[in-house]
Amino acid sequence: MMRLLHVCLSDELFSEFLQRDKKLTRTQLDAKAKNSFWHSTAITFCDMSKTFDLIDFPGVESDRYANLKAGLLPTNYALTAEKAKQEFGNFRTLLTKIYTRFKQSGEGDDVDDEKTAQEMQEGH
Repeated sequence: MMRLLHVCLSDELFSEFLQRDKKLTRTQLDAKAKNSFWHSTAITFCDMSKTFDLIDFPGVESDRYANLKAGLLPTNYALTAEKAKQEFGNFRTLLTKIYTRFKQSGEGDDVDDEKTAQEMQEGH
């Protein structure tokens, strides 16, 4: 998932990412055009020569996220355009659920340090 997110937010695809759900024109529909963003994403994801640096978040210690770097490495996983769109959609849905619960909980005021992230996500 980390590699997919970094591909979507990469300099070369970010402007397309912002317009990924744009409706096609009648001409594009008649030409049976497909959403090229997800196609480009799949190609970039599968490119073994393509590497990414972890996105830097100002004010956050970079070593805190050191274990995420492995997810940025090229992989033999053959990602298709349809699968890329589905995986991104699933991740976005998960983040939306987490954010909704975070807002409902008082933005972390009642966090139980004894619960795992999975237990909190499932509402236990």
